[in-house]
Amino acid sequence: MKICPFCGTEASDTATTCDACGANQFETKCNNCGTIFDTGMYCPNCGVKAGETAKNCPRCGKRYFSAACPDCGYMPAAKEAGKAAEPEFDPTVLLRYIPPVPVKKRRTWLWVLGWIFCYPIPLTILIFRGIRYLYREYKRP
Repeated sequence: MKICPFCGTEASDTATTCDACGANQFETKCNNCGTIFDTGMYCPNCGVKAGETAKNCPRCGKRYFSAACPDCGYMPAAKEAGKAAEPEFDPTVLLRYIPPVPVKKRRTWLWVLGWIFCYPIPLTILIFRGIRYLYREYKRP
């Protein structure tokens, strides 16, 4: 239940504006203990969800908000509670196999062979050119 903080009028949980004053801000009133709170979905005093309606116990007639009646301990039948909690099995659901992505092979051995065989060729050319240049410098007096 919602309560208008300006005029104190009670409104339904689905109301967006106050019928008495037209305000669009509401505080929430707990249906269990009557505590008025402005933020959150649960009562800070008793923990009941905001807007939850009470259940009536068929044995003792008391209203309760928990899973079992606090006076006599009555719980709804396990068959009814199990239906809501457990989804039904659907045999028409198909599972699709997605193959794993193959790992890309590394070709590091190609790089190693490339450096071993290709790097010495330019190095040798540079060394011989350097030696020729040095001989030319020494021959000139």
